[in-house]
Amino acid sequence: MAAAQRSSSVVPDRSGVFRTATIVTDRAHRWSATDQQVTRSCRRTGHDARVTETRHLTVSIARPTDAVYGWVRDPANLPTWAAGLAAGIRRERGEWVADSPMGRVLVRFVPVNEYGVADHDVVLPDGTATANPLRVLADGAGSEVVFTLRRRAGMSDQEWAEDTAAVTADLQTLKRVLEAG
Repeated sequence: MAAAQRSSSVVPDRSGVFRTATIVTDRAHRWSATDQQVTRSCRRTGHDARVTETRHLTVSIARPTDAVYGWVRDPANLPTWAAGLAAGIRRERGEWVADSPMGRVLVRFVPVNEYGVADHDVVLPDGTATANPLRVLADGAGSEVVFTLRRRAGMSDQEWAEDTAAVTADLQTLKRVLEAG
């Protein structure tokens, strides 16, 4: 096995707090491990710290950042632009619940913050949590929305392409909705 390579950088964690991250890479796996708190968080939530493939999908929106962020991070707006949750979302016992093609799912956003972080987990019917990193960034007088799409273990190339196309279409819908209103 080839020797592992290490690199470090400062990155925001899911709550927007900047931490030192160490990336360890070998030929077989790419591991991303931040400090012990984030590692414990990954174990607690069921997120896998191994990263296989990631795509950052973006859309520019001709609306002020605060307006875009406020709208995007409100779970009640998801059915308007996220096709997988188009059947609707509702509050049940203090949680956001949606009926999706995968069944009943929970949607959990990070708290409102000043950084434009609208990360949210979608908890599938089997309890598996899928992290959905979502950012709203200032771009002149407008905004750029960045969705980080991660390839799930076992996903075929066709499924990966379909997932990428679906999220890209969702972002274009978001752009149309926000620029129209």
